[in-house]
Amino acid sequence: MTLKTLDESECSNHIGTATLVFTKDKKMIITVQSPKSAQNAKKFAPSGSGSADIIDLINSEGNFFKFLINSMEREFREECGISNKKIKGKIFTVLIGYCRLLERGGKPEFFGLSYIDLESKELKLQMKEKKYISYIKKDIAINVSSPNKFLSDIERFVRENDGELSIQLKIYIEFLKKFIKKHPDEFIKIVNGDYLKEMFSKIN
Repeated sequence: MTLKTLDESECSNHIGTATLVFTKDKKMIITVQSPKSAQNAKKFAPSGSGSADIIDLINSEGNFFKFLINSMEREFREECGISNKKIKGKIFTVLIGYCRLLERGGKPEFFGLSYIDLESKELKLQMKEKKYISYIKKDIAINVSSPNKFLSDIERFVRENDGELSIQLKIYIEFLKKFIKKHPDEFIKIVNGDYLKEMFSKIN
């Protein structure tokens, strides 16, 4: 009953990543796993989730955090049908949590929070992803005017969908609550796109 360290474990050494995305029109993007999915079938899941790939090392400049963020944003692009060209300069992601999933043999999982400067209607499930995802839930309106109002909305979402949340989304929401309570101002700036605007203005 002891969880082995990652260098001792004989399980797959894939790094898991997941992010929850908030759109320009104040929607929280959730994916719904396919009935045939090997993990959390028919359950609500983060906007983009999966395992990091060698391609995520591109432009990471040897920075582990950038590598993780590349993976989160790639998974979101693939699952929600956003091309590299369309998303360039329109997404901002920060890391908010890390854990190891006991149900996956202690697989390491990193969690991010993202804002995308696109409207929810621009997201579209790709045909190749339908094996893993049934549909993208784009109608969850969340009040991001204040941390308390957001927390109230997210807690209501959890109550109304009890039993339908994947383990990753349950864990994610706990990390998100802790992040909001510790960094309330930063959270509001992220989900309202303020940090993305600041970053873009510095580039230009």
